[in-house]
Amino acid sequence: MKRYTLENLFILGAGFSKNAGLPLQNEFTERLLHAGDDKDSTRVVVPFLRQFIAKAFGHLESAKAVYWPELEDIFTCIDLAANSGHNLGFAFQPSELRKVRRALITRIVGMLRAEYERAKRELPEGWKQLEKFFQSIELRSSGFLNLNWDTVVEEGISKIHGPTDFQYGCGALRASFPEKGMKIALDLNPSSIKIPVIKMHGSVNWLYCDCCQRLYWFPPEESLKVATQILRAEEWEEIDP
Repeated sequence: MKRYTLENLFILGAGFSKNAGLPLQNEFTERLLHAGDDKDSTRVVVPFLRQFIAKAFGHLESAKAVYWPELEDIFTCIDLAANSGHNLGFAFQPSELRKVRRALITRIVGMLRAEYERAKRELPEGWKQLEKFFQSIELRSSGFLNLNWDTVVEEGISKIHGPTDFQYGCGALRASFPEKGMKIALDLNPSSIKIPVIKMHGSVNWLYCDCCQRLYWFPPEESLKVATQILRAEEWEEIDP
């Protein structure tokens, strides 16, 4: 691997990804409930999530995003109940709550992928500025501390500078989805540099394997495939018969 000297560290929050057409925190729920792109297979999760909110929090299934609890509050209620072995309301025992949690994460990943693909087509205000930013950085001396789940950084760098390897600092192995199963590739190019991208809250292109107890990262454009792996096959069948 080529020598890497970090001279510039970019600390990125939600405002950075807003330039790529992705929602800010107060826009997340509305985008989650939006039907989205036909190619977004996670759309089928939305009615299931609406049913959960209606039963657990007493809202109408048709309630708009403004009437939903904050996503942080939903996750907190689910985690407190499931991790302590308690039901949430009369209908959701811990195992069901864990399924709801996985469904919510699935939808978030799918929504972010769909929103980014839409932005690539429509080129929102700020898109050109992002491209100029990625053109101007010196890869061999730059790193990123990213507070977002999305892959705007990875995709922006790869678009301008070509296929690029990333170092997430968490021991994640590079992998991809062939026609069947999963393929592990330790190095995109052994002689290339690996751009440090530290993600404090995880990433939509990461997937944890319960069997081998390892974390893997996938090319950003495969994040929708990552989303489809979060729920088990029987759970998909229950959610969308």
